[in-house]
Amino acid sequence: MLRNGCFQEIEMIQCFQSGVCLFGAVVVGASVASADVTEFQVAKLHIYEQASSSAPVTPSVYLLDSYIDTFAGDATSASLNGVNLPEDFPGEWTVGLEYASQAELDAAFPGFVFNMHLQGGVLGVRDETVVMPSPAIYPAPAAITPASFTASQGADPTQDLLIEWSAPGGGTNAVFLAIYDVASDMDVFDAEIPLLQTSFLISASQLSPNSEYEVELVFANANFDFGHVAPGFGLKANSIAGYASVTAMTFTTGVEQSCSDVGFAGVVKIADYEQIADNTAPAVPFIYGFDAFVDTEIGGIMAASVIGGAMEQAMVQYLPGSWDAESVGYASQSQLDAEFPSSTAYTIHIEGGTLGVRDQGITIGVDDYPAVPYLVGTGYSDLQAYDTTHDLTIEWATPSANVTHIFADIYNLTADTKVFEVQLPSNTTSILLAAGDLVQSADYEAVINFVAAPEAAGDDCPGFGTGSTLLGGFVSATTIFFTTQSDAVCTPDLNGDGFLNFFDISAFLMAFANMDPSADFNNDGFFNFFDISAFLMEFSAGCP
Repeated sequence: MLRNGCFQEIEMIQCFQSGVCLFGAVVVGASVASADVTEFQVAKLHIYEQASSSAPVTPSVYLLDSYIDTFAGDATSASLNGVNLPEDFPGEWTVGLEYASQAELDAAFPGFVFNMHLQGGVLGVRDETVVMPSPAIYPAPAAITPASFTASQGADPTQDLLIEWSAPGGGTNAVFLAIYDVASDMDVFDAEIPLLQTSFLISASQLSPNSEYEVELVFANANFDFGHVAPGFGLKANSIAGYASVTAMTFTTGVEQSCSDVGFAGVVKIADYEQIADNTAPAVPFIYGFDAFVDTEIGGIMAASVIGGAMEQAMVQYLPGSWDAESVGYASQSQLDAEFPSSTAYTIHIEGGTLGVRDQGITIGVDDYPAVPYLVGTGYSDLQAYDTTHDLTIEWATPSANVTHIFADIYNLTADTKVFEVQLPSNTTSILLAAGDLVQSADYEAVINFVAAPEAAGDDCPGFGTGSTLLGGFVSATTIFFTTQSDAVCTPDLNGDGFLNFFDISAFLMAFANMDPSADFNNDGFFNFFDISAFLMEFSAGCP
């Protein structure tokens, strides 16, 4: 990427029409008479693009750069060896001509002596002879160090950024550095620096999030002199003539880091049981598993994963703001431990949302699975064919001493929805299912989780924040499957008012007379005495 648009009278590093803002005068006069040009330059440049951590080897562009800096109105046209210099800004005449090879550049501008010409303004007709150093020696290009290149890519805009480069070799007599925002063309830094300086610290206050910047390092071999008396450009005109190797590197800062608290996160190992009888604790887990989860604000995360053990596992968002990385099941604890060992530090990584890039370590200690939860008394039987129009309290065994949290979940398997998920105090032994919480004629799965995982606060940013709550430990979970009672149907209540009376008899007789299907009480497809008999029998029996 090449830059344009610098103001020579106030900046040491100059710009070229093709774009590179590079090379500049050592001395800028405090006051320049209008009878003199302010500054002029002829330079041949090798432009290198450093696009990786490796040092650049071959120039991407060979450039002839020239400019004449005057005051507005000093001239109406300018040229170099007959090549027109356009007036980019009032009083600033510049040209930058790119070539694919050194041979093409030298063929277009051969030799070491060049003529610069002005006319048409306050200064009148002026001609200046510019002599380039001979022989033409281009310094070896600067190489930005691998560490600096890597650090710059996606750099955190809230942190300082150190840019380091290789020391200049022989033939270099000046070094220039420009750093600027590509979109706005605003400078972060733009000046000559000491010859032996090999680093520059960009302070965080100079960087913006999600912005592209360009670093340009110039190793120059040039003559710095003054112009000649009129009809030359004048003794107070600064003259620059020579060769330079320019190394350009672009980088884009990361999204602004949010240090808001993430919320609730955990990493646990699970032993899953199934209860199939009243007041009986399951003896052996039917499956083992690993789970990592994050609950946070909606839009806070766009991607998440858990790192540790045998693999990095992606997390999925199953509800807005809720992410989970539940593993496939393992038939034995040894299989689970082989891939997700205990006494191990795991890391949950999040990125892409309003919370930015964050990493939080959570440690699972030595094995400490709680005692198995199970329903006591007739709780298991009570759930089977449960009439959801009534309240039901279910009770479970007293939790073991290491239990820190209890979670109870109920899923409607028929509708494929979660009915509720509640966190309960660690000494809780029952829960109330209120009338109407569940629906009739549906299959359900209830899960009671005993968790042994003490709470801990998150780490400061870029961790999950000290206001976040973390869990790392073990879970014993028991599942109970059940089907709720079917809806009771009162067929002789033909008007649907919940009562059996004369109005239902009247409704039946009217339907029978009209041969309405609702009057075919024996379902034989005919309307006769047998339907009347069937209706009267059900009417007499009443309804639940």
